[in-house]
Amino acid sequence: MQKSDLDNFCFFKNKDGTYDVVSMALNCFEASVYNVVKNNKALEKDQVIPLFINDLNPTLWFNNTSGIFRIYNQSRNLSPLWKKYITVHKVVKKRDKNAAAFLESLLDIGQMVIIQTVFERVKHLAWYNPNFDLDLYYEGEEQHANIAVYHEDDRIYFSEKIPYNIHKENYVPYEYNSQIGVALKSEIEEACNYFLRCYTLEVNERELNSGNTLENDIVNIIHAMADNFKGDVEEVNGYTRCYGTSALEKLKEYCNEGIDLKKYFITQGWTIKDRVAFDIWMFHGSRQILLEYLILKEKRHGGNPGFTLLKESLSEAIIQWQTLERSISKLLQSGFTKLNPKIGMRIDNLLVVENNLNNQLKAYK
Repeated sequence: MQKSDLDNFCFFKNKDGTYDVVSMALNCFEASVYNVVKNNKALEKDQVIPLFINDLNPTLWFNNTSGIFRIYNQSRNLSPLWKKYITVHKVVKKRDKNAAAFLESLLDIGQMVIIQTVFERVKHLAWYNPNFDLDLYYEGEEQHANIAVYHEDDRIYFSEKIPYNIHKENYVPYEYNSQIGVALKSEIEEACNYFLRCYTLEVNERELNSGNTLENDIVNIIHAMADNFKGDVEEVNGYTRCYGTSALEKLKEYCNEGIDLKKYFITQGWTIKDRVAFDIWMFHGSRQILLEYLILKEKRHGGNPGFTLLKESLSEAIIQWQTLERSISKLLQSGFTKLNPKIGMRIDNLLVVENNLNNQLKAYK
């Protein structure tokens, strides 16, 4: 990779300055995978976007003893297609004084490197806290991730979701591409040498470019997610897991019972509001990814009446999930933490829309 290549890279924004809808709809790690792959010049965007279509169905689990619960879009049986076509190579360095140098060695061979480290000790990021106790660092793989793209002399270049994840006063944009930030290596060495998880990607371009393999995979995953909507319930090791319609019905039940959101599952460093908002955001985000793929496919290959109906159903579902997210966020902002029947009525509306969407998914060809 040459430094001049940085000028044309796009990450969370398109060349015209608008946000990349798909990049914004993914969690931090998958957004990083997407951003690395879409800058691979060997692939077209309508090959990359469908790799990140996720199961649209909600999963709601609750602990049968404590009552702790969560609703999110982690599928029980479907993986996004990128896991079929992209191999992820992972290396973890702990308390290793050569970790930062190892990261540089990966950049030296032209790799973009997805990294997870002690971002609380990285000056240009929103989590920066110079007094953060390293011994409190949580090493879970669901932590934030960003991309190191290049290094030279005493500087390293990276991509980050701007302005959401940066410390504005400490962020320095690359002069020829504001989507890339520049930091002194000395500002990240302590974090990386304490803990560094690196991911590099290997894309199977040959299989992606072979015949109708990808298109068949897309049809299959869409039909499979339509089948998952039916509403199964499972009991596993003291937990009840509800899928599809059963998850929404259970959430509506919680609303009508006035369940306290203090029982919602959160991880270290998250507030209840942020955790719930993020989980619901992933639902309208996953629908946005499928919609974006259909729009792009229609532009390149033409559409049909079925496409139009599916796009309309997806658009309405996105609105309903966004409305639900705003309703719960507004509740929490007001200082109340208990769900209520008014929010349950929004889930009734959502069930109608999701049922219509599911019928369109079944008919997809």
